[in-house]
Amino acid sequence: MEPLGDKVLVYHHRAGDNPIVANGLAVISVYKLNDLVAERGDLQVTRKTVPRGALNLDILEVDLQTSAQRDMFGTMPNQEANVAGIKVPIRIWLGSVAGLAGFKEMIIVSKKRSAKM
Repeated sequence: MEPLGDKVLVYHHRAGDNPIVANGLAVISVYKLNDLVAERGDLQVTRKTVPRGALNLDILEVDLQTSAQRDMFGTMPNQEANVAGIKVPIRIWLGSVAGLAGFKEMIIVSKKRSAKM
């Protein structure tokens, strides 16, 4: 398995027909992620912890929100609603289980949200 270095695991939530990464989930460099997000001004980036050995991850509504948005929308009843399920690529999962390589967090890219939700 190659070293991860400056690579990150990226999930593009509800990418539609214009995902910034292939199939909505990929490992790319931090620099490429920054460039892709900068190209499109309608995206925001959040992070989710990936438990060691996790093969499936649930993406919750709160995972799509920045800390400022969590403060603003904190009283909404659907904060813990599951909005997506992600299967971690087997290569990444094996690295995590073996303790060789893996990702401790996943970057979630989603559309920016306004205060008028």
